[in-house]
Amino acid sequence: MAANIDKVLKLVNMLLGSGKVLRAKKVLLENLQVYPQNTKLTELLASIYGTEGDSNSALELLNGVSNNPDFALESFCDLGILLLKKEKFDEALHCFEKATEKFKESFEAHFYLAIVLAGKKQYQRAAEQFMVARELNPFSSEVHYNLGRAYDAMDRFFEACSCYKVAIDLDPSFIKARVNLGLALHQLEKFQDALDSYK
Repeated sequence: MAANIDKVLKLVNMLLGSGKVLRAKKVLLENLQVYPQNTKLTELLASIYGTEGDSNSALELLNGVSNNPDFALESFCDLGILLLKKEKFDEALHCFEKATEKFKESFEAHFYLAIVLAGKKQYQRAAEQFMVARELNPFSSEVHYNLGRAYDAMDRFFEACSCYKVAIDLDPSFIKARVNLGLALHQLEKFQDALDSYK
C-alpha cells in the first residue's frame, strides 16, 4: 500500500507542478475512495482546497484525519488557522493544544496557541506560550511584539517595553512595535522616552 501511495503522491505533485490542478484533485479524490483514511493524500487535497479558498472542504478533510498518528505539524497549523478564520476559537485552541503536545519543539504551534489564547483574553497563558515560542525562535520580532501585547493587557508595562524594544531591534521598520512601545512608555509616565520611540 505504501508504494501505491508514494506513486500517487509523485503523480499528483507532478500534475500540480505542471499546473494541472483539476486533474491532481481528481486523482486524489479517486485514491481517497480506495484509501479513505490516508493522511498524506488527505493533507495534500486539503492543501489544494485551502489554496483555492475552499476552507470548508479543507477543514472537513483535515478534521477527518486529525487523530491519525502521522498527521503532520503543518496540517495541525493549517487546520488551526482555518478554524481561526471561521471564528471557531475553541476548536482552534484545541487544535493548537494538540499540536504543542505532539510537537513540543514547534515554534509555530506554540506561537499560534498563544495567539488564540490572547484572542480569548487568557493573557497569562498566552504570555507563557509566547515565552516558549521565543525560546524556540528568539529572532522572531513577531513573538517579542505579541508577548509585549500580552504584557500590556496585564498592565505589565515595563515588561511590555522590553519586548517591544527587542522587536524593534530585530526589525527597525516594525511600526506597530514602535507605536506600542510609545504607548507603554506613556503608561509608565516616561513621556520624553515615549516621544523618542516614534523616531
